[in-house]
Amino acid sequence: MAFDKAGQVARQQVSSKATDKELNLPNSVLAEINSKLEGIDPGFAESYRSLVEAYNLLLVALQNQIKINVIEEEISFPAGADIAKHSVVYLNDAHFVFQCPNDEVALVSRIAGLAPADALAGEWVTPIHSGIVFDERWEWDTDQHVYLGDDGELTDVAPVAAPDNLVFIEESIASNLIRVHIDYPITLP
Repeated sequence: MAFDKAGQVARQQVSSKATDKELNLPNSVLAEINSKLEGIDPGFAESYRSLVEAYNLLLVALQNQIKINVIEEEISFPAGADIAKHSVVYLNDAHFVFQCPNDEVALVSRIAGLAPADALAGEWVTPIHSGIVFDERWEWDTDQHVYLGDDGELTDVAPVAAPDNLVFIEESIASNLIRVHIDYPITLP
């Protein structure tokens, strides 16, 4: 019973409804677990307490990797390397974002969006995965498709052969305005 209660509380706090709350288990849950363990075999109780402590440490580690902001429905990740403004970024297994090369299908399939600004390694990045984006430096033709380039940059030239992948990122609605809509990658022959 105590384990189920602890698991339910943890899932609720890690869900997308979490905001700036701490992700570790509340003291009330820890107190309930300890009360349930009283009178149980001391060896088992100690092992169980160690398991709960390890789970709590895992939640704290997760909190240090991901920030969730429900009001804006955004998720931020630390940059694994320097990232250029408006480059296409992918999310790796350790929850860091990197500029996305176009020649690795495993990475292209993990695109998280566009970097909203330049970021140094370790800084938080909140990828733009939909919406309208403006940049006065752009000079797109209106109604032009924009694709993933070689190293995460945006290009109006669609790749046509392997090892590149065809990834539609957005369309221009004015020379310096784009509508982000990232499609699934197409592996080219």
